[in-house]
Amino acid sequence: MPVTTRLSLITRISDSEDSASWSEFVNLYGPFVYAIGRGRGLQDADACDLVQDVMREVAKSVDRFDTNPELGKFRSWLSVITRRALMRLLEKRQKQAIGTGDTANVVALSNTPTPEDEEFWEREHQRHLFHWAAERVKGDFTETTWRAFWLTAVDGLPATEAANQCGVTVGAVYIAKSRVASRLREKISQATA
Repeated sequence: MPVTTRLSLITRISDSEDSASWSEFVNLYGPFVYAIGRGRGLQDADACDLVQDVMREVAKSVDRFDTNPELGKFRSWLSVITRRALMRLLEKRQKQAIGTGDTANVVALSNTPTPEDEEFWEREHQRHLFHWAAERVKGDFTETTWRAFWLTAVDGLPATEAANQCGVTVGAVYIAKSRVASRLREKISQATA
């Protein structure tokens, strides 16, 4: 099920003075934009620059974003901004690399997804939200509960093997998986509802 961005957060960030909302927005989408940059071959510093460029562009233009869902999703709009910023950054790097014979930037640019590549953005966003939520809820569980969840839900091990590795019953593994998954859904819902 696709997760949508909270319309109230989008509305609140249009107020440049609302630092709490901007902090929430940057915490939610900054790592996502960073991961997109790193996934396209940017070094750490360049990916951080990409995040800053995207956040600056969002700040300048968020008041023009129409929250009518029939006109498009916020993530689609953000993907266009991210793609443009990424292209500018890669073009800048390519100009700096003139004469080196380096074609890595051209290849990276050509591999950059188009705004219509919703599947890519959705997959990356879901992955980012999962890891974002996992970082925040992991401390709510014992190490054994978390490990049982991770072994079955993420690593894909059968419950019997996870139970053996964790030293618990198969039933305890199923309970752990259910409790952690429920808490993750709750955390993601809080961030996107």
